[in-house]
Amino acid sequence: MNLPKISYEDSNMDYSLITIVPTVKDGYLAIFNYTNPRFSITPRNGLCAIPISYNKPEFSQKIVIFQTEQPINSVYCDETDSFIYCIASIHFKNESFNGMIYEQIKIYPSGNVFSTREIYSDQSSLSLRAKKTSLHDLIFDVTEYNNTDKNIYYNIYHYNKTESRLEKLNSFIITNYFCVNAVTQNNTFLLASPNTINNASWSLLTIQLHNSNG
Repeated sequence: MNLPKISYEDSNMDYSLITIVPTVKDGYLAIFNYTNPRFSITPRNGLCAIPISYNKPEFSQKIVIFQTEQPINSVYCDETDSFIYCIASIHFKNESFNGMIYEQIKIYPSGNVFSTREIYSDQSSLSLRAKKTSLHDLIFDVTEYNNTDKNIYYNIYHYNKTESRLEKLNSFIITNYFCVNAVTQNNTFLLASPNTINNASWSLLTIQLHNSNG
């Protein structure tokens, strides 16, 4: 896959493809993470979107959808009926705060940004991964080692958008890391984990997610 078209001014940027999301306008959006390792007047980290048409598979000009001076740890994107949502986790550090900030970027199918807002912050070094459910709620998950009992826990949190906080939905000890996860149309969270070193067999765990409106 080709990288986005870039001008001479940003030719020093390093790009990495995050995901390709289908749109309602007969096409796709390719979402890239980019960094500028050299000194620049523009923020050195960010996200850009590249519209891709079904009939014209070549890339169009890039559209910058988010910029930050801080490192971007992870990005999750998903489509709804009208918009594409991306959740970016950013490690932010200053004199009063050292932790993670989570920004929600709401994007038109064309790739232009509708809105950007901070939805959650946490003064910890853990980078939670966000995912939108079939009912348009947000859940966050993280794998964490417990120094007290020496176990590895997989924690799932529901995002309470009314109070802008996380509520623990599930937590359990794991022996193998989950490599793949997905949310089905009936609002079930699927977690797949290899049982052996060579991935010869896999286990599948299902967790029913609740509706925040119910």
